[in-house]
Amino acid sequence: MIPMLVADSNRIAIAQERLARRLADRFSLRILDLPLVVPPLGIDVLFNPRLAGDSATLWLVEAIRAELRATP
Repeated sequence: MIPMLVADSNRIAIAQERLARRLADRFSLRILDLPLVVPPLGIDVLFNPRLAGDSATLWLVEAIRAELRATP
C-alpha cells in the first residue's frame, strides 16, 4: 500500500531498497538516499485481533518466524 500512498504526492516513505526498486517504475517513485543512518527494518505482522485464534493465521505467523530464524 505504501507505494500507492506516496505516488504522485509530496509524501515520503522508508522501504527496503529491493522492494522500492521493484516498485519504482510501476508507481513513478523516486528513490533517494536517506540523509541519516536507519537501523535495519524489522518485519511486523498485523492482523485483525478477531483472527488471533484462527489456525491459518497462526500457521502463517509461525511460517514467517521459522523462515526468519533460518535466514542469516
